[in-house]
Amino acid sequence: MLTDRPVGFLGLKRVRVKYDKRKKILETALRIFADKGYHSTSVGEIARRSRISKGGLYFYFSSKEDLFLTLIDELGNSIIERIESKISVLDSASKKLETIFEEILTLFTRYGSIARFMLIESCVANPVIEEERQKIIDKLESIVAECIREGQSVGQIREEIEPDIAASALAGAVYHLVISGLAKGNLDELYRKRESLKVFVFFFLFKGGIE
Repeated sequence: MLTDRPVGFLGLKRVRVKYDKRKKILETALRIFADKGYHSTSVGEIARRSRISKGGLYFYFSSKEDLFLTLIDELGNSIIERIESKISVLDSASKKLETIFEEILTLFTRYGSIARFMLIESCVANPVIEEERQKIIDKLESIVAECIREGQSVGQIREEIEPDIAASALAGAVYHLVISGLAKGNLDELYRKRESLKVFVFFFLFKGGIE
């Protein structure tokens, strides 16, 4: 079921009260940015809906841009760390690539606010924000490319495939599916069909299909 409570992906711990407030601001800002976009969102609204004064919000974040960049950084690095942790215990390229696909598609289809924030709103905010978002995308694609090279080294993946291009193509396919799902309002259906999507997306990579 689609949810807009991406608590576990912000990587924040409830240690002291100030961290609770910071986390509340980030979660509230994520939902508003995803719903209204960067330019139509005000610091005042984020503060009001976070039940904190504007001065209190500025204690944690110096500006709206700083808040937006913090969200991209913390969300992006949380996703990357989660993926790296999961694939570090796997012993084949196909299992690693399947896991990456599953994690990304599950995240974006189960947490609509994260999908809209990362794939749509952060693209049109401003050049500084887009540059930061691209760093996260590049890191994810480099992980996929490395898995492809690993598979090629053991004859599991077709050697004529160029890893970096294939990684970008695979990422682009997933992003397109999710953005289309957001536009059509059928992310739940996309999530239910993820197994068949996985087979289709990886068909051209593996010799004899995926394991």
